[in-house]
Amino acid sequence: MKEKISGECRLFFLKRYVVVFFLFLLFAAFGFYLLVHSLVVQQQLLLRVAQEKKLMSERDLTEHLIDEAVLDLLTISDSKLFHDFFNGKIEDPSFNQSLSQLFIDLLEKKQDYYQLRYLERSGKEVFRIEWRQGSPYICRKDELQDKSHRYYFQETIKLNPGEFYISPLDLNIEHGQIELPFRPMIRIGLPVYNDHGAKLGIVILNYDATTLLQKLDAKSLSGEGVSYLVNAQGYFMNARDTALEWGFMFPDKKAMTIDRIFPKESEQLMNLSNGQITSDAGIFTVMTVWPFRNIGALNRYRKSTSDYSWKLISLLPAGQLAVSKLVPLGGFIAAAVLVFILGLVLAYFYARNSVDKQRALRRLMDSEAALKEANSSKDRFFSILAHDLKNGSGPIAQYLELIHTDFDDFTEEERKSHIKDVSLAARQHNRLLNDILEWARHQMGKTSCKPELVNIGTLVREQIEMASVGLKKKELVPEISIEPALTAWADPDMLKTILRNLINNAIKYSYRGGKIAISGSEQNHRVEIRIVDFGVGMSPAEQAKIFDLSSKVQRFGTENESGTGFGLKLVHELVAKNKGTIKVESEENKGSAFILSFPASG
Repeated sequence: MKEKISGECRLFFLKRYVVVFFLFLLFAAFGFYLLVHSLVVQQQLLLRVAQEKKLMSERDLTEHLIDEAVLDLLTISDSKLFHDFFNGKIEDPSFNQSLSQLFIDLLEKKQDYYQLRYLERSGKEVFRIEWRQGSPYICRKDELQDKSHRYYFQETIKLNPGEFYISPLDLNIEHGQIELPFRPMIRIGLPVYNDHGAKLGIVILNYDATTLLQKLDAKSLSGEGVSYLVNAQGYFMNARDTALEWGFMFPDKKAMTIDRIFPKESEQLMNLSNGQITSDAGIFTVMTVWPFRNIGALNRYRKSTSDYSWKLISLLPAGQLAVSKLVPLGGFIAAAVLVFILGLVLAYFYARNSVDKQRALRRLMDSEAALKEANSSKDRFFSILAHDLKNGSGPIAQYLELIHTDFDDFTEEERKSHIKDVSLAARQHNRLLNDILEWARHQMGKTSCKPELVNIGTLVREQIEMASVGLKKKELVPEISIEPALTAWADPDMLKTILRNLINNAIKYSYRGGKIAISGSEQNHRVEIRIVDFGVGMSPAEQAKIFDLSSKVQRFGTENESGTGFGLKLVHELVAKNKGTIKVESEENKGSAFILSFPASG
């Protein structure tokens, strides 16, 4: 057979081989360029990713260290014990000494906490602990000062409960002069209230950012690129060239901003929240640092300023991105030759196997339709199985949990009654499994719809009995209004599945202590069944999608009951197979009514 194919298609093979061979000759001509370009892009991508990871690490470190300080201060400000200590209300000297030691231990473990103080409403210091001569020192009363004129007191004392004040990160000033060596400082202030909501004073923590900036330097030096920390005004707070730092603190360096160092890119860098830009200078990576954003996530606290952020910027200079820096050209030439040779070989086999591939493609296309149908049947089967098994096994689990939890509280008669209920639920679940298997066989073409006259009242009461555990659990009352002799022309097993899904659906979305109304009547040779709940209801948009197989509407019940979102679509399909109709009338927060209609006779 292969020889016959080769003889018939020899000319086709020759033409295909010549064309592919010629194409590979062209590829060989510029293959070197493509290969080098691809690897350059890959290396640049790796560098970009490394820059993002580096800045992400620096951002997380910054936010963690500062958030930790705020949380410590929040703990102190919220504690009545600390309030009493600050205000001298603890009379036990030993206890007072223990709390003093606690603050000393705090500063020794958190050496970035340069100073912690408590000020009363007038601005007078009541307590201050600070680093002095290399160790924590609690100031004497005669050393305490009036700080009512300082900006951090004036800003913090105005705050409402739950707010905290953050000063800019700047250099510490002592006696009107910038402290040497430079000591970067952030002041964090919180108002302190008593249990009656009266403002007692404020707590101020001076956070020494020296270690933080040193750690940022270490991370920057460990990777590629040059890193900068820039405040919202564009001033450098940390840079490899220290001459760029703290320009806003010195009159002769006021112009030393990012606009001056990177005039072409500065506006875009400051407006970019997170990302990368490429310019003649190289690749800039930007990551916005939001100190205290995790504090805001607690929902209880909020900073008094709406915008407090810094920019971490890393620059990969253009010189580091040159092709000669990123790829070994000798190796790439050898790789290009190898690709050329491999291309020739692949071209030969491609031409030789063309006919076989075409025939294989035709066979694949012929089998595709059958495969799609098989997958569709499989997916539908598993969806049905998961949905109905959950509804059927729920009562058994609920009864067993009830017996297990309250076993000792029940009388012997009550225990027998509950065990009887479990047995009933198990039998019902077994019937449910049979229903599911029967439906699965139907979906696979092994069964068909077999309508007959079915007594609606009997089927409804049977399904209500199956759902009795769910009804009892939510204290729901079923109200059934169906004529005793009312019958419909439908497949009884399919109708059971329809009613079971709609009743369980009504239970799920009903409020505890309510009711479910089920009624049936015959009108114009059609039997109408209404299943009504008085629960959460649905919006018009949800009503439009609940029967659509291409949409997925999945909502939790009133007590967080879950569902697959397939039940109503299954109901819609079964109703259609029985020449019936289903529609929904619903209003949000008032409930839903599902109206079924089936032929009264065959």
